Amino acid sequence: MRRGGIRPITVNRYEAAADRILQQIAAEYGDRLLLKVGLVDAIDIDGMNGLTSRAKSYALRAHLDFLMVDTATGCGRFAVELDGRQHASDSQTRERDRLKDDICARADLPLLRIASDFARQVGRWSVLSYLTEAFYRSEAFHKAQEGREIPFDEVFDIANFVTLDGEGHLALDTLDGNARLSLLQHGLAARIPATHPDLFCTKLPQEGSLQAHAWMAIAPDRYLISKVVVRDFRFSGIAAFEFVEQLARVEIAELVDRWLAGEEQGVAQNGTGLNKAVAEVQAAIDTAGGTVSIGYGAALSGGGNTISLRFPAGTLRLPHHSGFVNRGTYED
Repeated sequence: MRRGGIRPITVNRYEAAADRILQQIAAEYGDRLLLKVGLVDAIDIDGMNGLTSRAKSYALRAHLDFLMVDTATGCGRFAVELDGRQHASDSQTRERDRLKDDICARADLPLLRIASDFARQVGRWSVLSYLTEAFYRSEAFHKAQEGREIPFDEVFDIANFVTLDGEGHLALDTLDGNARLSLLQHGLAARIPATHPDLFCTKLPQEGSLQAHAWMAIAPDRYLISKVVVRDFRFSGIAAFEFVEQLARVEIAELVDRWLAGEEQGVAQNGTGLNKAVAEVQAAIDTAGGTVSIGYGAALSGGGNTISLRFPAGTLRLPHHSGFVNRGTYED
């Protein structure tokens, strides 16, 4: 680019890659993708009550990285922000992110925040294509409810969608669908001690992120441990905590496959590694006052170590043998 000349709209390879994926999605659904759209062009800021002068001033200068537009109405369907590391570490950037999140929420514009791993491929999905597919599925679901094809008391859940696998069998059509099946099969065949990892999703409010820790004993004092952090977002079709949980299960399943293939170096950790992960969960619980969700069962039963987590309402001790809790914060 020559000085004083035309500037490229996408400024790095991450933006260019996101643009390619979103352009394909727009073509598939008959929508139009716009880049670097001013916030005031997408949202009626003047007609929005309750905004502070700081928020209004920010809105006049801010833009959306990507805006998916409904070609029939010309209105935005959803926005996508590609966040770099400074969005989690820089306080001024985080303040601007909070302002943008609030303005988009007030306008009912779903805003998806993604990091540089959005192009990661999991099965047939890239992370970004999966998240946007959840949006379009939820839109179709609610339209079917309006047409009385689906009862109004039915709740949309991305985990309820199924597809046919390569052998013609029904399979969960989620990012972690294959991982869930693989863990179940390995567990039932006694190749691993449990069919599910223990999983704790917690908030990192200062960073505007969510994290999921998952762990599973694979042998005495040997543990498979996953930690995934994603940007928090308010989107349609899938919540940030569902997304980060799915990624954590995928990573645990990948570690299981590597362990069963005979790979040990860099795969399993000892009790010290487990305690470090537990300490990170505990620190997040202490900061946020609880968890976003938990799932625990007998995943630690073969490891020989007992751990505990302190919650505002009590203490949870693992391993736990009375069943698997799929959703909810520990309140007992």
